[in-house]
Amino acid sequence: MNLLRRDPLKLVDGGQSQRTFVYIKDVIEAVMLMIQCRALLQENPATANGHIFNVGNPNNEVYANVSGEPKLETPTIDVSSQEFYGVGYDDSDKGIPDMTIINKQLAMYLSFTSSLTCLTSVT
Repeated sequence: MNLLRRDPLKLVDGGQSQRTFVYIKDVIEAVMLMIQCRALLQENPATANGHIFNVGNPNNEVYANVSGEPKLETPTIDVSSQEFYGVGYDDSDKGIPDMTIINKQLAMYLSFTSSLTCLTSVT
């Protein structure tokens, strides 16, 4: 939203946290696999029953503050995590999804990289 309004982007604690991005088509495919799996539960109930599936792309890891990348025309400001999230909020500095269970149980493998995701989203 800040980019659309041309407001400064807030970098929490200097933007050192790491996150991953996933392409929406991969998310839709994962949800469809889960729905299909639910329909097949009578044949093999161990496939999805009781499992929690992470959907994300561990290969698209980026920092909020990407040094060495082309700079945005939008300015950034540094804010503390307490100021941004509020008192008592706790978060990991590294948010990388573990795809082990969804790969094993549903044979779900993501197809898009961050550069492909950006290119496809823009075109």
